[in-house]
Amino acid sequence: MGFSFVHAADLHLDTPFVGLSHLPQMIREQIQQSTFAALDQLVQLCLEENVDFLIIAGDVYDCKERSLAAQLRFQQAMCQLAERGIRVFVAHGNHDPLDGYRAQLNLPPAIHVFSGEQVEAIPVWRNGKEIARVYGMSYATSRVTERLVRRFRRETAVPYALGVLHTNVGGDPSHDNYAPCSLEELAQTGMDYWALGHIHRRQVLRERQPTIAYAGNTQGRHSRESGEKGCLLGRVNHAGETTLTFRPLDVIRWVEHTVDAEANSTEQSLIDLLDDEIGGLKASNGNRSLIIRLRLRVGQTLADQLGRHAFLQDILDRYRVEQTPFLWLQQIDWEQQLVEEEDPFVVELLNQWSELSGDAALREAWLQEAVAPLLNEHRLGSKWLANLRDEPIDWEREVERLIRGNK
Repeated sequence: MGFSFVHAADLHLDTPFVGLSHLPQMIREQIQQSTFAALDQLVQLCLEENVDFLIIAGDVYDCKERSLAAQLRFQQAMCQLAERGIRVFVAHGNHDPLDGYRAQLNLPPAIHVFSGEQVEAIPVWRNGKEIARVYGMSYATSRVTERLVRRFRRETAVPYALGVLHTNVGGDPSHDNYAPCSLEELAQTGMDYWALGHIHRRQVLRERQPTIAYAGNTQGRHSRESGEKGCLLGRVNHAGETTLTFRPLDVIRWVEHTVDAEANSTEQSLIDLLDDEIGGLKASNGNRSLIIRLRLRVGQTLADQLGRHAFLQDILDRYRVEQTPFLWLQQIDWEQQLVEEEDPFVVELLNQWSELSGDAALREAWLQEAVAPLLNEHRLGSKWLANLRDEPIDWEREVERLIRGNK
């Protein structure tokens, strides 16, 4: 018997979104509400697709001491799903462990929150027949280092088995190594599908026998969580084969984009180019708000202009639109293109300087070794060079101009 489900994770309701004071109030408020708006989108998707059940693989909330308001919003969402007969299976993760503040709120019987003490196996029924069994376990505390996967084991006579776990597969260094496991350990449990949470980057780790996937988070929360965010819609056919489709849920999308301007570009050609590029981003990302970080490569003339704070600010302001959906050009990181006929020595020196300026540890080593005589023996030189450790990156532009002979 075929069925469908949605795999979501890492909703992070109640994310504080600090550092937004510089933004207009309208944009700030939309960002602060974005995780809740993504929850609404998730509910709407489940209703439109009329799925049999929803899985949330950890970190419903962003913090252990979640607010009452966030819990009420989640309760409301769960009631909407239960009214339509959609079951929900919830595992809590390291951000929202079971020992955190949980208001005494009633959830419908169709909503199951997994225990933090043992793996639970919950059957899903349709028309008196079991169509699947969902295995899961929550975090009892925020720091779970046990290999929880070893507690999972498929029972006999189960038509289709799904495992729910908030875990770090293979020790991804970008996330805390909680409930660590390997692909081999997941495969050995006998599950047909693993619904994973914790890693915010959507990825299918294994296509078949079993299918193992991270849904990623439902809403990007900063520039390091760029690109589409959402959930996975799973369809299982009569033969037990699983097909996954990504469905976006984010209402605000963080975008990183690279633009190459012609070496001889003028101010007008740059504006025309940016109009086209940003217009293309708006079209390709649908009817949602965008926060954009641009990487811009320009020629000598524009490099000189971009080095002026006022010029750069004027470009930023041109692409900051306060409406719904809003557009906000957050930052422009620019660099000067190297022309082919440039002196090979200058090219090599600039390449080495680029490597040095982008690596704080390497820059420190250079200060300690390459200019040791000045640091140790020359009073004025030592004072000036020592200050480079704490200087902002602005001085790199001047160094590049000096390398080029101030051309």
